[in-house]
Amino acid sequence: MWKVAERKWEYVGEVVDPSGGAGGGGGGPPPGAPKHYDGDLLFPAGEYDHIFDVELGDNVMRKLPFNNGSNAIQAADMFCAREGLGKANVDQIRTFITKHSQGFATRDLSGGSAGGGAAAKPQVDEVDNTMRTSLFYDAVKIEGPKKKILEFNETDKFMDDKDLKHFNTLCEVFSNKDMFYKTKIDEYHQALLTKLLELPVDKVFPCLDLYRIFLTHPDMVTHYKNFEQGWNHLSAFVHIL
Repeated sequence: MWKVAERKWEYVGEVVDPSGGAGGGGGGPPPGAPKHYDGDLLFPAGEYDHIFDVELGDNVMRKLPFNNGSNAIQAADMFCAREGLGKANVDQIRTFITKHSQGFATRDLSGGSAGGGAAAKPQVDEVDNTMRTSLFYDAVKIEGPKKKILEFNETDKFMDDKDLKHFNTLCEVFSNKDMFYKTKIDEYHQALLTKLLELPVDKVFPCLDLYRIFLTHPDMVTHYKNFEQGWNHLSAFVHIL
């Protein structure tokens, strides 16, 4: 269950289909038995290892079907798209899915028989190579790109004393993400960034890191305010990439 006010997931138990073929005196499918999902615009109908109940704070349960061994990021992304949730929720939902599907054997979804001495399917935790953390460009350490650009400038002299002064100011701004909404990147700084992007390919790579960090700063919008000017800058950047 997604707790909106607390912005966290709370595990409330395994959801099972109460009408799903119980045997003997039981009241539902045995643990780990596949459950039927009727399907929707993004998740096809069929049997799933898990059908998680997700409540978004409005007392309405949304169904999130998932098969062990499937791509948790893709499932989380599809769920967010279906429910109109922002991309910022994808990683939290992926973490929830992975946590509560690990340790279950992966079913053979090929339609073949499980008998005949076939090799057992690996556990999810043996094959799950999902990247656990993300490195965003506004978290890149500025010291590395700054040092490399200054090294290149020692030999090529593409920045004069005035450029160097503004370059150091720019690096100070980029190094303090918490102050992004209180700092300014003026036209001279932006022109300097464009100048750095025009360096030869073998020297432009640290400049790309600076530019990517700049794209997370609020003053980035002024860089593209003029359509013609913005298009030229963007085209140059894409060409370099």
